[in-house]
Amino acid sequence: MIMMNRVKSGCNSYLYSQTEKNHYQRAVILTHMSTSHSNPMMTVSKNNSQLASSNSGILTFTRLLPMIGLLWGFFLLRAHMIDFHMAYFIDELNHVSRAQVVWSFSDIQISTTPSKFLLYYYIGLFDLPNYLPGWLARTPVALFAMVGAASTYTFTRMWFSRAAALTAVIVLAVFPFMIFHERMALTDPLTASIVMLALWYSLVLARHPSKRGGLILGLMLSFMIAAKILAVPLLAMPVAVMALFGKKPLRLNQNLRQQTIGLWKLYGPTLLNAALVVGVIWGIIMGFYFIHGLLYPEESRPLVDDYLYGLPDSDTVLDGNMTHVEEAFRYLWGPLLTALSFIGIIVLVWKRWREAALLVGCILAVWLPLIFVAQRPNSRYLSVVGHLWVILAVGGMFILKDELSRLLKATPLKLVQWTPVALLGVWVVTFGAPFSYQNVFEPTALKLPERETHGYFRNFTGFALRDALELVETLPPISEGTDQRVVVGIIRSCPFLHYHMAEDAPIKIICPPEREVRHEVLNAALEQYGAVYMFNEQLPPPRTDLVLHRERIAGRAQWLATYHRPHGGIIVDVYIVYPGQIPVSGVRTTPDDDEIPLVK
Repeated sequence: MIMMNRVKSGCNSYLYSQTEKNHYQRAVILTHMSTSHSNPMMTVSKNNSQLASSNSGILTFTRLLPMIGLLWGFFLLRAHMIDFHMAYFIDELNHVSRAQVVWSFSDIQISTTPSKFLLYYYIGLFDLPNYLPGWLARTPVALFAMVGAASTYTFTRMWFSRAAALTAVIVLAVFPFMIFHERMALTDPLTASIVMLALWYSLVLARHPSKRGGLILGLMLSFMIAAKILAVPLLAMPVAVMALFGKKPLRLNQNLRQQTIGLWKLYGPTLLNAALVVGVIWGIIMGFYFIHGLLYPEESRPLVDDYLYGLPDSDTVLDGNMTHVEEAFRYLWGPLLTALSFIGIIVLVWKRWREAALLVGCILAVWLPLIFVAQRPNSRYLSVVGHLWVILAVGGMFILKDELSRLLKATPLKLVQWTPVALLGVWVVTFGAPFSYQNVFEPTALKLPERETHGYFRNFTGFALRDALELVETLPPISEGTDQRVVVGIIRSCPFLHYHMAEDAPIKIICPPEREVRHEVLNAALEQYGAVYMFNEQLPPPRTDLVLHRERIAGRAQWLATYHRPHGGIIVDVYIVYPGQIPVSGVRTTPDDDEIPLVK
């Protein structure tokens, strides 16, 4: 209905390309001419007008059907079996635990520290449980990703064409760089969608500046940096859009001072309103943050984690970051889309330099600090501007198609013009779609950059822990005074174990408050409950903070099973620990190398 109303109002719509507006204006003139000669028959004129309006609405809806279908498919790829095969990642668990309390303000630090807290407030609206299912936390992120897809569609349509816009959504729907992260409760996909929304609305205001629009833009920009602090460089994005694509676009061969004055007169009120909103909102937020830091310095949390930012100590870190970017292109773009993306940049620089300057500038504003300053950037940080890569590739291919059409319009080779667009289709079929299918049904088999493989599968994840909990649930209760299976977790993520099991699981979790007292906590559980189950992670050397020393345990351990995380990840052992030193007949205290039952 929004699109229909925009078309009807003088065809000043910013949702349609100029060609479509011209067609509509001619139709309006013809309709006006036909009705102006029928004044004696006002009833017939009104009927004709109503019929024309009805037909226009049906036509608009029909034209929107492909996009509606694409959005449903887009969401299905992100929401289907969203928590079935992919275990929780530790950052997701942190986000969920904070989202559960952020609205209650029971923890002022979580509620007021402006570090990714938009995600906490957003998914906190969905009444997240302390247990499975995990889709309640992940689906809101997948749902919001549709905002990014819709913004990509309208933005690409304004710049290029409807066909290019639909193609961009198809590519985005199966783009591994985006879809892998959009199926998890992470803040980066949320940020990426808001970045795309703010970019689209900046282009709208460049064509139709208004003070009210400036207020709305200010809210979008405030939300953008509330979602992810690393998006701060993109605060300059609206200024660049208005300078390059405004009513009086900046021209390099003319007096820059006079042009700047003219641009300020035209867009100054809009930008001032946006800046006012951002300043007021973030002034209040930072005020709370600094006051809390002064009153409770021991509880103060940095806006940006220390491990992320800070100048690298050596060229080795920079080399590692460059290697990671290269792996991201190889595994999350694929060779074909990588080539098409950079060809798209070249084509746009050649034919549409303003578009190329804006998109590449926004990408570099986010990527360069991560590459040169960050200690270990993850691909999801880079994905904040992932939509822009899609627009570069698709827009460049459609401009190249138009150039080939102009060159080959009178030759038998005219169909060759569609080769650039066809190559995008080849990538969708041979790379994007297979990755998306595997991402849904067998994510552990995905080929990812090394940092992603280590972080999401080998290290701090729910893999192996879910299996261990399922095993214990099938075993009989062995502890005194309770019909629950008591589990002592000598693992790093013990406080989050309940997120990996169902609410009605008959399991009681006991976690050491500090790793240094792990033996004392285990012995206290043995004294209270008698026999207990125990989970223990085997951390790689030189880590010894989870190692259990036999002489410090007031009991005897019986090994039950060993579970391996994917890709040779960290192992989780499951034991029964009996009180006292009385041997238990027929048990093994450690797994045999040649016989490990129940291993997964």
